Amino acid sequence: TIVRTLLREGAVDFEGRYVQARDCELLPRPTRPNGPPILIGSSGPRMLRITMAHADAWNVWYTDFGNTPAGLAPFLERVDEACREVGRDPAAVERTAAVHVRLPGGQGRVMGDAKGAEIAALTGEPAALADALRAYAAVGLAEVQLVVDPITLASIEALAPVLADLDRG
Repeated sequence: TIVRTLLREGAVDFEGRYVQARDCELLPRPTRPNGPPILIGSSGPRMLRITMAHADAWNVWYTDFGNTPAGLAPFLERVDEACREVGRDPAAVERTAAVHVRLPGGQGRVMGDAKGAEIAALTGEPAALADALRAYAAVGLAEVQLVVDPITLASIEALAPVLADLDRG
């Protein structure tokens, strides 16, 4: 409540059960109307219940859902359930995910939790990668963040045909 109010309104005077913020003002104020969107990166039921009343978007890391669109189903349901529990329309929260993509020269870049070494990365020609990324949209994701292996300029450039394919629809 404190953070959301500061970001959206610029000031808050709040007294809660555990915390308080008296005559608190955020300077400089965000330039975006209503402040920046609040993204939550948690999948535990308790944290989802606490945050879904305030979040604009939700994100999950590829190791948690197995880096597959099908693996997202239980997580998406948890977000829906948490929204309903706090009286919020689940459609009001954007869904996003970090997706691991391996390009030529990748050697198994692991980010975050070390169990990521066990998770198969998306690979293939640009058209196949574009199709694989479309599958995430088909299960309801608004966007993905690519965890690219290797993280080089050449890899970023190699993604250009994938993005062009996605732009074509």
